[in-house]
Amino acid sequence: MRWASLASIVALVVIAPETLASWGMPDAVNERMQTIESIYLQLLLIGAVVFLVVFGWLGYNLVKFRPGGEGEPSYEEHRGNIKAEVIWTAIPILIVAWVGFISFDGFQQLQAEPEEPAAEIQMEGFQWFWQARYSGDVSLSQQPGDAGSLEGEDPFLIPANEPVVVNVTSGDVQHAFAIPELGVKADAYPGETNTVSFTAPEGEYIIQCAELCGNPGHAYMRAKLHAVPQDQYEDWIAEQERQAQLSGQAIGVNITAGGLQPSELTGFAGVPTDLVVTNQADEARSLSVEGVEDATTDDIEPGESARLPVNLEAGEYTLDSQGDTATLDVREVESVSVELDEWAIRGDRTEFEAGQAYLLNVENVGNSVHNLLIGTPEEEGSEDEVVWQTENLDPGASTTLLIQPSEDQVGDWTWWCDISGHYAQGMRGDITVVE
Repeated sequence: MRWASLASIVALVVIAPETLASWGMPDAVNERMQTIESIYLQLLLIGAVVFLVVFGWLGYNLVKFRPGGEGEPSYEEHRGNIKAEVIWTAIPILIVAWVGFISFDGFQQLQAEPEEPAAEIQMEGFQWFWQARYSGDVSLSQQPGDAGSLEGEDPFLIPANEPVVVNVTSGDVQHAFAIPELGVKADAYPGETNTVSFTAPEGEYIIQCAELCGNPGHAYMRAKLHAVPQDQYEDWIAEQERQAQLSGQAIGVNITAGGLQPSELTGFAGVPTDLVVTNQADEARSLSVEGVEDATTDDIEPGESARLPVNLEAGEYTLDSQGDTATLDVREVESVSVELDEWAIRGDRTEFEAGQAYLLNVENVGNSVHNLLIGTPEEEGSEDEVVWQTENLDPGASTTLLIQPSEDQVGDWTWWCDISGHYAQGMRGDITVVE
């Protein structure tokens, strides 16, 4: 029975390394994970062979030279067996050289960054949730509930089968951003950024924290990540940016056991603003804006969020939560008047500088419903490229639209009204973004 058990173990190690790998390795769904799995299996096989040779030889001698056995140990000195010395020196050198080669080659593959990623995300870890910042105004977080439940939380999206770059950092203690199925793991240190790039087949994944970051939330620090087709991803980003613009500006601040995070925030004066306050401390907390009347939240329970609407003038403000503070720098933004009339769009200016922020005060002075879209209108039958837009405005109504053109948006654009028939009536105009 003892020999049968030993034979079974040998067969498991030598014949079926994939079976051993499945005990601790997730399925390899992309090239990055396949590289990691290949290195893992080769090291497993090398380790298994070394184990069998060393302990097999040791076991053989223990059995042969056991008390009462057939063999008799020799106490003579053996010297000068050059052949044996060369063998037991050369074999470890070859093993170490091969391990070094596959490890270095694999490391180079894992560290390679794409020249033109389809998406770049700033991922920040907090106790105990992840916050993703996309380009423009898109910033999302997921708040795990009891036992890490993500029910009702909107997932982070990335384009499927396209290179994605994630810049990982931490807002409080050390975390680790990990997606096991994709072979992704990057340490998140406060004040530092680590970059990881990968591709993901279309599907749903779970982000985990792979660094013990404190109890009780570390085990439940999870987030949903969905890889979707490129066009669906682009539509989602556009919708998130549109929602952010329609609601003015949203500034997120987190109450943590280590203080308010981030500790320095920026915003724009005269823009309808929502402070989105999330309590990640272990007790109910509130937040107030010093010097601003009625700018205080009610007590927010642990794991809950609240929105505090404020309209601030330019200046520096202190956010306070039971002695923990953060600084909010509210900057001036140029105000531009835009009138929507029958059938014309009139603005104080039509040339905008990249890197600057502008607050468009849009008023409907016509007799019918209008709206304002900025981007590139396409020919009939195809889709418009919309960068910024307002909601529909009734006659006499007005709204504000915050735009921040970037360097890659330099060029000629159009603003227009897309209410049925209005574009055809000539309700459009040319604008320009300059460096």
